[in-house]
Amino acid sequence: MAIARLLHFHDRQQYIRSSICMMGSMAMKDEKKTKKQLIEELSVLKRIIQELEQSESERKRMGESLQRSEKRYREFGFHLRSVMR
Repeated sequence: MAIARLLHFHDRQQYIRSSICMMGSMAMKDEKKTKKQLIEELSVLKRIIQELEQSESERKRMGESLQRSEKRYREFGFHLRSVMR
């Protein structure tokens, strides 16, 4: 399950990067853009920011989950060694 979340996280990161590149390629002088274009661009940028924030939150949760898992694995190894002696 953690691997599936990690892959999902990686896919989301690629999507965000491609969206940022798309915004860069669409860039033109703001003076030449219509109000509608500026509003649409702002909407896209807000969505990208929201996705970046979600990705950061997910990355933190995954890191915490990994730390808990590593702790359980170490404890299991310690108990296993003590039983085998």
